[in-house]
Amino acid sequence: MADYDERARDMYVRFKETQHTEGEPMDDGLVIVHRYKSRIVAIEIVNLSKLTESV
Repeated sequence: MADYDERARDMYVRFKETQHTEGEPMDDGLVIVHRYKSRIVAIEIVNLSKLTESV
């Protein structure tokens, strides 16, 4: 499942349905990896436009 908030320019991609996840931001602060029982279950990209500027 993927969800994109056009106004905030945030994208959330979920690989597995879970009740609760632990979010861990990456060094750039723009990507948050969500884990459940040490497995990656989702990725959140905060302000997608900033991520593409850094490439």
